[in-house]
Amino acid sequence: AIIGVDPGASGALCLISEDRKDIEVLRIKRRGWQDSAALVMSWNQEYDLVASGIEHVHSQTRDDRKTIFTFGENTGRIKGWFDVIGKEPTPIEAQNWLRHFSLYGLRSKFMAAGMSEGKARTAAKQQYVLKAEAVFLADLPIVRVADIHGPESITLDMADAMLIAQYLWDITFDGGRAHAREKFCAACEYDIGFGKHTCDVFSGVTPRTKDS
Repeated sequence: AIIGVDPGASGALCLISEDRKDIEVLRIKRRGWQDSAALVMSWNQEYDLVASGIEHVHSQTRDDRKTIFTFGENTGRIKGWFDVIGKEPTPIEAQNWLRHFSLYGLRSKFMAAGMSEGKARTAAKQQYVLKAEAVFLADLPIVRVADIHGPESITLDMADAMLIAQYLWDITFDGGRAHAREKFCAACEYDIGFGKHTCDVFSGVTPRTKDS
């Protein structure tokens, strides 16, 4: 199994087994730090953890400084859990997993279209949710969320961790290909089975398909 970690203010972890029969999401803010740590220990006993990765981000603007501080504080706590089980998570640059799913630069694109930075950030996050829904569409019935009985949909505080985990799963078990189950453009829901398309967000981009 692999674990992807989003150490943000509403951070989460996502575990995906190699055979994809088990997908679990842990939302730290809702579960609490102590119970979250206990669940990670339980995962280590239940699964053979092949790899884990934690998002690493850099401050871009003055407005990002508080966010970066929260990332750093949460990263330190979460790394402590993995130190206990002897499996240090690999830092994953945000741009790497975003590029993997053709999501990189969305905030800049929305700001260039006239949105404020705050609205552009929110709009980009909403696209991450759409992308996660497309990628995990077939898996949703088996996804387990630690603090509720079962998800009706993927939420903002789940999406990043799930995509980071999927990115790590792809490069660990699937030769680095973008997930073959993904079918629709996250921005306009164009069926990528038809190949290249244009929309307001991904103008001229050829989305990743099973063979790309």
